[in-house]
Amino acid sequence: WRDTLIRNGVPRQRIQAFKPGQSDKGFSKAIFVLMTRFSLQTEVRQIFGSIRRSMDGHPGKFSSLFPGASPKLLSDLKDHYLEGNGRLRGENRSRGKGETVDDSVTRVISRSLGSMRLAGAGAVFETVIIDEAHFLKNRTSYWSIGAALTASHALSSLPSPG
Repeated sequence: WRDTLIRNGVPRQRIQAFKPGQSDKGFSKAIFVLMTRFSLQTEVRQIFGSIRRSMDGHPGKFSSLFPGASPKLLSDLKDHYLEGNGRLRGENRSRGKGETVDDSVTRVISRSLGSMRLAGAGAVFETVIIDEAHFLKNRTSYWSIGAALTASHALSSLPSPG
């Protein structure tokens, strides 16, 4: 992607590689942020690892990839991840009765996206291109959760298979 952008006239200084754990600085809307699916997975894993299991579910850190994601949303998504991978102890309180884990993840993110827009949270990105989108099959994986959260903070998103 970097070479394609440069060949099409984007100055090198407007292209920034995303590094997990260093995203709390934020991004300028005038740049292109490139990341691998593995760096996005790592970012989500680190954020989930920083969430303290408490009633308020406050995370220890946030990501500038999805700054509008509330502590409650991140805590709920962590529970969905754990449940979807057979590692949740106790009950997933954010999943509706008779609702599958996959459907619940979709509902939780969609509802949160609506709340962010009502609260006036602006888009972080103009467009998010999700390469290797054919791997987005398991909605409770780090990769799928990270892609959904990042795309929900963009004006438009484009999933692109291989």
